[in-house]
Amino acid sequence: MDDFKSLEKKVDRILFYLESDTHTNQKGLVEDVAEMRKELSELIVREKIWHAKATLLGTIGGFIAIFLSWAFDHFIINRK
Repeated sequence: MDDFKSLEKKVDRILFYLESDTHTNQKGLVEDVAEMRKELSELIVREKIWHAKATLLGTIGGFIAIFLSWAFDHFIINRK
């Protein structure tokens, strides 16, 4: 019987850390991990969007640089 009480006490202690407590608004590990996963997913999406924007701006900047180089070469240097 003591083994059962001891086991029950240990399980209660584990559940104390895992489950959220609505009376104290203390988040449990399960809720914390779920929030962290959501935040990590959002962060990954934001990083992918940032990389896509940087790639697009780099491509546009490259086209502008090539055009200006061509225009300088065509209109300024080869003026005849």
